[in-house]
Amino acid sequence: MQIFAIEYDNANHVFFPGQTVTGKVNLHLSNEKKIKGLYLTLFGGALTDWNEGDADPRTDGRRRSRADSNILENRTRASSMLYHRRYRSEQVFIKEKILLIGNGDHEELTVLPPGQHSYPFSFQLPVTALPSFEGWHGHIRYYCKAHIDRPTPHFDKHSKEMFTVAGNYDLRKIPNADVGINVEDVETISSSGLCCGSGSGNISSNTEVRKRAYVPGEVIQLKITIKNKSSRIVKSEKVQMTQNIFYYGTQDGLAYEKQQSINETRIIWEKKEPVSIDPNSESTFTENITIPAVAPTSNNCDIIKIHYSIQCKAAESGIHHSFKTSSLPVIIGTIPLTSGSKETAVFENCVFGKVNVREHDDNEHSHGNFMFSPKYAVYHEQQINQ
Repeated sequence: MQIFAIEYDNANHVFFPGQTVTGKVNLHLSNEKKIKGLYLTLFGGALTDWNEGDADPRTDGRRRSRADSNILENRTRASSMLYHRRYRSEQVFIKEKILLIGNGDHEELTVLPPGQHSYPFSFQLPVTALPSFEGWHGHIRYYCKAHIDRPTPHFDKHSKEMFTVAGNYDLRKIPNADVGINVEDVETISSSGLCCGSGSGNISSNTEVRKRAYVPGEVIQLKITIKNKSSRIVKSEKVQMTQNIFYYGTQDGLAYEKQQSINETRIIWEKKEPVSIDPNSESTFTENITIPAVAPTSNNCDIIKIHYSIQCKAAESGIHHSFKTSSLPVIIGTIPLTSGSKETAVFENCVFGKVNVREHDDNEHSHGNFMFSPKYAVYHEQQINQ
């Protein structure tokens, strides 16, 4: 068998909830093949999986995701015991299987002659399908998987092709999405230079944005005012934008067990620079954060929640502790507040890169590209401001 591949009619492999996924399964046979049937399965769902004691992996986009089902599914009971309890959960959005050619379970075999063969297919995604996502402790994935059922199961062949489901998170439907917000936090600094002690004043930070909802490609215009009412000089300030993921699961995936959770923090944007803010003075800084290709804010999945926030940290002279002085939540959508539409967006690979999507039932007889990155709509400023 020279070629066994799934080809989508949509060249960028991106579909929307409720849309029809169309394509064809291509075969190029060097010899005649007798088969019971050629099946195609469409699957979409969410999975979480972690062990008790797993740390929060803070990543900066250069690190590959561990949401590799080959790792998740092949953990043995021995390793689960080593890491204490294992937590997992699964939420299936769609799972449909069709017979493209053959007689299925009947004894009569179908003979495929040598040469090229192409079998079209179509599936409709549910309107409730959630956006694709790959994380450290779980994922939301969609794929088509073709299966050639041979008389001898050992010679069965598989081919899998991932695709992205884009979100329909319309920022125009969020109340007060275009209203600016600011957050002010105050931390007391002790005479020893430690937080929350007796004595030597405080540091306050006010973080302000002109609106609270954005799409990838937009620029967040950030205004930060740091007031130093301590006896030390503020020497540095650091600003981060983070993606904060919350995974939920039960012990061994059992429905009657109590649900547990684990968090993951990914750094999307970061800047640290020296400053000099004398005691009893204040300073104002501005930063522009361009949002890269990331998943939208999501609360709709039962087992994976995605949120975003911006943090400002300041450090004083003579100490090594960095004080978190403000944290401001922002919303990331897929359809902007202005008249730009999703048709004008450019779909780009997720900023966190590709992950290995090989699963426990993908073996040496499996065809396909098992390195995958979901794609997200990225808008340019001129598209957003039309």
